[in-house]
Amino acid sequence: MNAGCPFAAFSAQRRNLMQKDLCLKRYLSDKRRFADLINGVVAGGRELIAAESVSRLGSQSESTRTQKYRDRLYKAALGVNFMIIGLEGQEKTHYLMPLRCMSYDATEYERQAAGIRRKLKDRPSITEEERLSGFGADDRLRPCVILVLFFGKQWDGAKTLHELLDFAEIPEELRALVSDYGIHVLEVRKLEDTSMFCTDVKQVFDAIRYSEDRDKFRELIFSDPAYRELDIEAYEMIAQYARATELRRVLKQSRKGDTVDMCEAIRLMMLDEKREGKREGKRVGRLEGKAGSVIDILKERGPVPAALRKRIRTEKNLDVLTKWVILAAKSETVEEFERAM
Repeated sequence: MNAGCPFAAFSAQRRNLMQKDLCLKRYLSDKRRFADLINGVVAGGRELIAAESVSRLGSQSESTRTQKYRDRLYKAALGVNFMIIGLEGQEKTHYLMPLRCMSYDATEYERQAAGIRRKLKDRPSITEEERLSGFGADDRLRPCVILVLFFGKQWDGAKTLHELLDFAEIPEELRALVSDYGIHVLEVRKLEDTSMFCTDVKQVFDAIRYSEDRDKFRELIFSDPAYRELDIEAYEMIAQYARATELRRVLKQSRKGDTVDMCEAIRLMMLDEKREGKREGKRVGRLEGKAGSVIDILKERGPVPAALRKRIRTEKNLDVLTKWVILAAKSETVEEFERAM
């Protein structure tokens, strides 16, 4: 299939998104990181959730009517109770995210209610209302919440259901009756402080925050000793979400078992860039030499128009320039050359 066709480009983009989703799932499968993320974001680093109290659930919530998926789904024990926490990773703004998250929450509550309904018939006595509801008067659902991790530059979408609704000419008294639903978006690149994190979540978020500024990015890596022995999953997160494709190329040389010396990886990247710069310099020199030869030959045939000079000097294909040298030598006039280009 032609790599330039829209379908091929869409497929490549979809594969890239799937790779990032899998990378995020692997990274946050570590309960310590998950607990650190929640404690850092919600409580500024104070321990609300202990890593040992976290258990992973399937990333699929089911009800009898629908199926919905979450990137990560956890159950966090809190005393005798527990809470369901879902994580969604996004690199592009999803303009229906409030509706999407609301649907996820409703699906999870429906799943819990269905479990209670199945057990209701085994109770020794239930009221008519409880039988009708499929839910006991004293039954309770476990609360659930979703945190959206946004790795893009700017979240420019709605964060509440009301922002998605058209309230034009709807009286305020009626508008007040419409329930709202808010979402929780953590914009990683806009974090001003990461000192609340205790695991390599800090190093991952810092690297992503500074990835757009090459000098600050490298200064960060060389100034933080933690990057000298970074877990492979953390390194892969940085390579995926910091848009540093070069990091994947030098992984093998800088890897030490299950860890990576990221300082060494950056040094290797810098060496590759230096070599690439030399190669590019030689290539540019050859292009300029060929373009100059074409123009010098044409000058012997007559005045060379400025537009033609510009076209020749901006040509980046060495093979094309080589053909033009031969064509210029065979042409008797500049006009003949220009017509045959």
